[in-house]
Amino acid sequence: RTIVPNHSVPPKTPLKLHPNGNRPNNRIRTTKYTLLSFLPKNLLEQFHRVANLYFIFIVLLNWFPSINAFGKEIAIIPVVFVLGVTAIKDLFEDRRRHASDKRINNTTVRVYVSEEERYKKLPWKDVRVGDLLHLSNNEVIPADILLLR
Repeated sequence: RTIVPNHSVPPKTPLKLHPNGNRPNNRIRTTKYTLLSFLPKNLLEQFHRVANLYFIFIVLLNWFPSINAFGKEIAIIPVVFVLGVTAIKDLFEDRRRHASDKRINNTTVRVYVSEEERYKKLPWKDVRVGDLLHLSNNEVIPADILLLR
């Protein structure tokens, strides 16, 4: 693949016409869920656990009068409790991952801006393929890069 340094491309070039325009951005996302996908994805994950399926099966069997061992409604309480506690734990873990992603994505690096002819501090999430970065000794590298001297 061929990468064109962004400082050699005219400023204000539309993304569709930019030689590096079809490359993904540098934003990281390690979270599993979005606001809308949390409940369905989490329940699907929990129903893939054999223990949860077993207890749900027992609850369903309890709804048949001939097999009924104890109150129908009472049998649901432990299953709902376990599913709820697991969902809350997963939600807190995902929020922690989101906060970590936000902190990493907003860490700054010096990027050469050709219009201003200087290095400017930008967040890691705004680094694009073809950008020239100025890194110092022991600085964390924000992306896959080609080192120039």
